Amino acid sequence: MTGRMYSERLGKVHFWMMLLGFYVQSLAQMQVGLLGMRRRIADYDPALGIDTQQFMITLAGFTIGFGV
Repeated sequence: MTGRMYSERLGKVHFWMMLLGFYVQSLAQMQVGLLGMRRRIADYDPALGIDTQQFMITLAGFTIGFGV
């Protein structure tokens, strides 16, 4: 495999990981915000029931980091 093909394949992997991670993270944060979570806090009220969304946001952040 040539260097150019390898770079192009890595570029496509980077693009899709960043795109999907960004969309999942952004849309989940918007949903959580509409449910009442305030911004820039370290913890949140468990009564909001947003544990699943918080987990998805964290996974999307790791996906973005891994893609970079």
